Amino acid sequence: ETIASLENDLSFAKSQSQAASASAEERANVAEAKLDEVQQKAKKIVERVQAQAQQQVAAQVAEINQLKGEAAAAEQKMQALESSTATAERGIVEARQQAEASL
Repeated sequence: ETIASLENDLSFAKSQSQAASASAEERANVAEAKLDEVQQKAKKIVERVQAQAQQQVAAQVAEINQLKGEAAAAEQKMQALESSTATAERGIVEARQQAEASL
């Protein structure tokens, strides 16, 4: 009777062990599925952030190029003003010389 009792205990322990093993495997599968889901979400977030960063960089490059163009145009205007100022100064000097010569 003791052997039969031990065999029953052993059989019960085996079934409990198998059930626990199956339960642990199921929990591992659920955890793995959740991990995959989290990784996919993280990947999408990273892709979105990268796209936004690329758009911001492109916008900043465009703004820098526009500012460079404006600076070049301003430089040309400045040179034109310097040239016309020099021409006006020469004209004033010539007019003064003519006025003095006529006196």
